[in-house]
Amino acid sequence: MMSSGYGLRRVCNNLRKSALVAFVALIWAAIISDTQLSLCDVRQGYCGPNAPASVKQIRRRDSDSGALAECWAASKTRIDVNLCLQEKMVEAELNYKQTAARLAAKLTELDTITGGRYGALAAFRESQQKFQQYRDANCKSYAAEMASGTGADDVREACLVDMTRARVTEMEKRLDSVRQLL
Repeated sequence: MMSSGYGLRRVCNNLRKSALVAFVALIWAAIISDTQLSLCDVRQGYCGPNAPASVKQIRRRDSDSGALAECWAASKTRIDVNLCLQEKMVEAELNYKQTAARLAAKLTELDTITGGRYGALAAFRESQQKFQQYRDANCKSYAAEMASGTGADDVREACLVDMTRARVTEMEKRLDSVRQLL
């Protein structure tokens, strides 16, 4: 009896190990195929498991768009990608400041017309401060997911560019709305 119970237990353990191995292999294959498909789209001839983790991460998050994908498509080396991201950040910050200044001017007009009852400009300035805090913390968390040495700085910089661009788009919509009121 003892030997047959032991044999059954051994068979069950082997089946569990086989199932676990099959499950892990299935998950690994899904991850690899997702990574390879998305990386081939980012940069011709630069796909597969040897691509930088920053490309893999940003592709999963942004799905074919964003500053990092743009820079990888236009660059030949990681150094070029970093320079591209820095240039895109300068451009995004300039657009951000210009759009914020135009919106603040219109909100000042609105406050003048309404006697400042609603504090539109003050509320906008507060939202700008909160946005910048959120943007910085959010992008820091994306970089932390990457771990040091795996393109974390590129991911953080790309996140800052993408979120800044999105805020500019939002402010432009608000600017249009305020113009219609005035």
